[in-house]
Amino acid sequence: MKSLRVDGLDRTMAVAGLLGTILEAPLVIGLEGDIGAGKTTFVRGLVDALPGGERARVSSPTWAVLQRYDTVPVVHHLDLYRLADDDDLEGIAFRELLSEVVLLEWPERVERAASVIDVRIRMSTPDGPLSELRNLAVAGRSERGGLLVERWLALIEELDAAPSSTGRCDQA
Repeated sequence: MKSLRVDGLDRTMAVAGLLGTILEAPLVIGLEGDIGAGKTTFVRGLVDALPGGERARVSSPTWAVLQRYDTVPVVHHLDLYRLADDDDLEGIAFRELLSEVVLLEWPERVERAASVIDVRIRMSTPDGPLSELRNLAVAGRSERGGLLVERWLALIEELDAAPSSTGRCDQA
């Protein structure tokens, strides 16, 4: 597991956008973290970086459970917080979504969802929920996911080395 320390919401979106530039379907990314940890902000940055993302209205799908963004590739953004079990996943045709990009908030709440994750990102706010400082613990959970994480971290390193880079991501 790799750790990143990201300072600021703009930087969180920029780091997520770098991931957006290299992802390919099919892919499942699990986003874990307390309320206010920045999961939806991360999704917004990732979606904004994709072709068609400028038209997307990214918001937390807490009540809708599922948002679809008509980007390239298509992204499905799910919030599993209110789901009780695997049967609830079938009610939203989860299996059919797995051929595209799926971003799961609260994947740990439903066992079947957690079992198909390629990339796990655990977000926390070490200085409290009102802080803009984020810690991201990142891990590939599949071979594809591991390769993607390595490429993503290399892009972040390049961004941090650029003279015009504002803010940094400290990697551990």
